[in-house]
Amino acid sequence: MRVPAKIETTIKTDGQEMKGVSVMLKFLTARKNPYDLVFGPSDEQGRIVVMRDQIIGEARKTLELFLMDYGDLEIEWTGKLRVTPMNRKSIERALLALRCLAVSMNTLLGTRTRLRQPIPFWLKRARLT
Repeated sequence: MRVPAKIETTIKTDGQEMKGVSVMLKFLTARKNPYDLVFGPSDEQGRIVVMRDQIIGEARKTLELFLMDYGDLEIEWTGKLRVTPMNRKSIERALLALRCLAVSMNTLLGTRTRLRQPIPFWLKRARLT
């Protein structure tokens, strides 16, 4: 299903608009994992406006990092969207996930660097089994 041109949400608590709050947009998909995308923070009126290009861009970044876990958003999206304001706990979980990803990426980059090192002369002649 095609992502709308714009998604607008207003964050309120007890009828009062809340400034500085981010939201998680969960795009439920027919196959593979749903897309959980964070946008915000809300402005003085508690509003967050997200344009289609922003959503597609963030989904593309996620898909490029985790190709086996996600499908194309506009092909797989069911049209169901869950909007959840992020509280302290959800922000802490998101930051922890980012730290874990950073550690994994550093490990992968280190492996890539090691693999690009020149092959030792003794290994060039060795027969690997």
